[in-house]
Amino acid sequence: WHLTEFRDRLLNLVACFESVVWRVGQELIEVSRVDAPSFDILNALNNLVPQLSSSARPLEFDDFATLLANKCVNFLIAADSETGRIVGTLTLVAYPPASGHGSKT
Repeated sequence: WHLTEFRDRLLNLVACFESVVWRVGQELIEVSRVDAPSFDILNALNNLVPQLSSSARPLEFDDFATLLANKCVNFLIAADSETGRIVGTLTLVAYPPASGHGSKT
């Protein structure tokens, strides 16, 4: 799939349901959209950040709330459906550029 098609399908699925569950190997992973900040999600996100960058600073609660309040931002979490442990996130930013529709993950 092209990234745009994947993004659209994923957002349509999450918009239609509170969450979507996929089987990944032996695990069931639940993907859901986050609309309001919570310390639990922020802590999980800050635990994942070092996997991406050793120099990134932890995200503050107010910054997380500002990110989620932006109408261009779609923030999704992937969690183990049995334990609830957040194992991944996706921040999808959709914006209207001058040349037409665009998005960036």
